[in-house]
Amino acid sequence: MGNSRVTLSRGQINLMASYQYTTLTKHIERIVKDYNYDISTKILTGTWADNSTFNIQLMNQSGYAPVIDNIKFTIIPEPATLFLLSLGVLLIRKR
Repeated sequence: MGNSRVTLSRGQINLMASYQYTTLTKHIERIVKDYNYDISTKILTGTWADNSTFNIQLMNQSGYAPVIDNIKFTIIPEPATLFLLSLGVLLIRKR
């Protein structure tokens, strides 16, 4: 049995399933601005880095780890957040 890895950064995905066990390494990376997971409906929603939204039904497979446990979320900060962070660094350096 081989390994796989996928990075998702935009597009439309309606359903996602994973036939893998999770270990320290997560096999699915999502590059997003924000996300929310509803455990009761197993629906993952959020905003891609390009400001488009997503709404994905996660389908857990019997005998494997839940799909949400196999996803690594990489959060892209908003431009205003980056500006404030940079401003703070500049102020600290001036002291």
